[in-house]
Order: sequence, then structure tokens, then C-alpha cells
Amino acid sequence: MVLAFCRRGLVIPICLYLLVGRYMKE
Repeated sequence: MVLAFCRRGLVIPICLYLLVGRYMKE
């Protein structure tokens, strides 16, 4: 799902935020 949003390029900042959140969770 996240990748799909990133591909759209409509929420690049949110994509990075989600990626960082995943790293922090792990």
C-alpha cells in the first residue's frame, strides 16, 4: 500500500514518514 502511494507521488513526505515509523517500530 505504501509503495502504491509513493508511486503516485501525491504524498512523498508521508511515504518517508511511514518508512521511518516502520524502522522505529522495529
